[in-house]
Amino acid sequence: PAANAYLGGAGIAACLAAGADVVVTGRVTDAALVTGPAQWYFGWGPEEYDRLAGAVVAGHVLECGTQATGANYAFFRDHDPALLRRPGFPLAELHDDGSCVITKHPGTGGLVDVGTVTAQLLYETAGARYAGPDVTARLDTVRLTQEAPDRVGIGGVRGEAPPPTLKAGLSRLGGFRNEVVFVLTGLDVEAKAALVRDQIEDAFVRGGSRPAEVRWDLVRTDRPDAGTEETASALLRLVVRDPGPDAVGRTLTGAAVELALASYPG
Repeated sequence: PAANAYLGGAGIAACLAAGADVVVTGRVTDAALVTGPAQWYFGWGPEEYDRLAGAVVAGHVLECGTQATGANYAFFRDHDPALLRRPGFPLAELHDDGSCVITKHPGTGGLVDVGTVTAQLLYETAGARYAGPDVTARLDTVRLTQEAPDRVGIGGVRGEAPPPTLKAGLSRLGGFRNEVVFVLTGLDVEAKAALVRDQIEDAFVRGGSRPAEVRWDLVRTDRPDAGTEETASALLRLVVRDPGPDAVGRTLTGAAVELALASYPG
């Protein structure tokens, strides 16, 4: 097992203050890549929560790259498709008071407007308080202004003390997994799926090693009176998991391959 905790920008700021040109971190928040340099450059203290919150918001807007410049944008149809073919990466012009302007390099694709910035601000948030190791940013205080084409100002951000604990991630070896998808075409889809399940379960018995977890999903992508083979086909998905490799290895894949000429029609 392994564990890591999300750290903030204080360590980055300390390294920059010591003269580092490059800072190699462990696990840090995405926003720490903005809060750390900002603390160093502007000389912010650890309790200047409003300024830090502004930097966190700037970092949150930048963290997913082109999602702030029109990529993955729900209202993409409102804009010229040519702009969205190759969106440019966003950048933030950060100020000493924690306010910033989100923009992008001239001549790059995509766009920066209140809509695209709002969409990214809401990404992976669960409420008005956006907690991190540096500060808790109050997202309900954020004010956006379209200052010029491809320039959105962010201001008014208020901050509160960070929570007393850090977010930790835990990892462990979860075992082994395998997946097989059967294509069922034509009539009697349910009966075909039942036959495959019976045959695979029998193979597990004969192999003497049934996986600890077995999941079947019949996805009805087929349509009545389909005009093509593709639209007449459903998908039967089998996912297996086990602490060891044997039960999810050749026992499964060998049986699945053998069914190509020894199972359902279609």
